[in-house]
Amino acid sequence: MKTLVVHPGDPSTEFLAGIYAGRNWMVARQADALTETALRAAMARHARVILLGHGSPDGLFDYRMGDFAVDKRLVPDLREKICVCIWCHADQFVRAHKLQSPFHTGMFISDPAEARLYGVRATARQIQVSNRRFGEIAGEHLDCGGRSMIVEAYRGLNTVAAFNAARMFST
Repeated sequence: MKTLVVHPGDPSTEFLAGIYAGRNWMVARQADALTETALRAAMARHARVILLGHGSPDGLFDYRMGDFAVDKRLVPDLREKICVCIWCHADQFVRAHKLQSPFHTGMFISDPAEARLYGVRATARQIQVSNRRFGEIAGEHLDCGGRSMIVEAYRGLNTVAAFNAARMFST
C-alpha cells in the first residue's frame, strides 16, 4: 500500500522512526515537506497516512514551526485515507473527525515527566526501553496483525508499556 509518513523532526520522538525504517514509504520530516500545500499534494498520492510525533486532541505538532503540522485543516484529505495516528491523545482527534484508523493512540507515555503526571512508576531507562521496543514492534506488526498483535507483543514489557498498550485503539 502506498504510504506517506508524517513525522516532524524532533529528537524526543526519534524512536518512532523504527516504524518506517527500511520501508519504501515516503517520509515527510523537514519543514518544507510539512506545509499544508506540500502535505495535501503528498496525501493525494498515497492510500495510507501514518502520523507520528507529539500532539494533542487538536492534531500533530511541529515544534519547529510552533504550530500543528496536521490539524482540522487537513481532515477532508485524511477522511479519504487509512490513517495511523501515534501521538498523545490522537484517539480524540480520530473520533472527533471520524477518521478511518486501524491503529491510533490515546495518552502515550514517552518521557519521565509524563510518567509522573499519570502516576506511572518507571525509571528513565524503562521509558527508553518502552519507547524503543514500541517503535520496533509497531514496525513489525503494523501491516500484519495490526493493533491486536502490537498490543500483545508490547504490553508485558514494563509498567510504561502496560499503560500505553491500554490506550491503543482502532476504528
